[in-house]
Amino acid sequence: MSVSLQKASFWKRISAFLFDNILLLVAIVGIMALLSVQVFFNIGVVTNFLPATGISLPFFSYGGTSLIILLMEMGVVLSISKHSYQKK
Repeated sequence: MSVSLQKASFWKRISAFLFDNILLLVAIVGIMALLSVQVFFNIGVVTNFLPATGISLPFFSYGGTSLIILLMEMGVVLSISKHSYQKK
């Protein structure tokens, strides 16, 4: 199979996924945005670009609530990715 045919097939699957499951895509983007914001804030604090605040590290926190919420969010993302590529 040529490279261009593989790329076309990949983009067809992506566009079909986006068209059929726009709500799932919005959920995944939102969850990844929350995680990304935490990561960028923590990188900023470590490099002294931002002042040290009370934002917890992703997957490492003083209390268990942040860890539980992040693990549930990752479970939702993994569940969506597992069920989105199954044939209907």
